[in-house]
Amino acid sequence: MSVRRHAEAIAQLVARDVGTAPPRTARRLLRPQVRWVAQELDEALARDLGVLELIERCRDQHLAGLDADDGLTALGIAWEEIVVLADRVLDGPGAAVCTRCGARLGRRPRCGRCRLAQVRR
Repeated sequence: MSVRRHAEAIAQLVARDVGTAPPRTARRLLRPQVRWVAQELDEALARDLGVLELIERCRDQHLAGLDADDGLTALGIAWEEIVVLADRVLDGPGAAVCTRCGARLGRRPRCGRCRLAQVRR
């Protein structure tokens, strides 16, 4: 199995854990935390927010089903790569971003950060 496939598998586990967290509390807090860490890629921030622990827990789950060679490959993947992939998985395919400031867009016709009117295609 390639490094990329291991990273994607671990990112899927992270997204699954975030998606199965209790809806009102943990899920609402974990998504922005993963997004923030993916943007900043700061290890101290990741540790403080608990994202690093989440990634390592998911890596351990992934390692449980691997042989020694694949396990070494999966252990060599940087947490930064996994958190960026997990952020993309959580956003879903084709997540819309503002053309001016790069903020993620919701369903509103204007960006919540810079207030630019958005055209949906």
